[in-house]
Amino acid sequence: MQAIIAETKIELSDESGTGRLIHLYIRAPFDQHDGSWGCYCNIAGEWEKELCIYGEDSFQALCLTITFLRMQVQQMLVRDGARSIHGEVSDLTYIDAMFGQVDKFH
Repeated sequence: MQAIIAETKIELSDESGTGRLIHLYIRAPFDQHDGSWGCYCNIAGEWEKELCIYGEDSFQALCLTITFLRMQVQQMLVRDGARSIHGEVSDLTYIDAMFGQVDKFH
């Protein structure tokens, strides 16, 4: 198994203040030896096992993994009705700060 190359912990809370901690991590991309690359990731506290995201090369596999995790965290916020992240009022500002916002670059 590849080494974890990036990780963070996020505390999500609902309106009642009930919170839970999730742990996002990404493992180093690896060569599939078939012309593609894979990158394992997980949201511990949400998923039971790691998922593998595939790309044409290591860079694409890593970028797609980061994008996938962003989408999953955003969906969790909507689904669970999370009202705060790390005790701060939640909107997508925190998610944009963590993952970047593409339309801000042009």
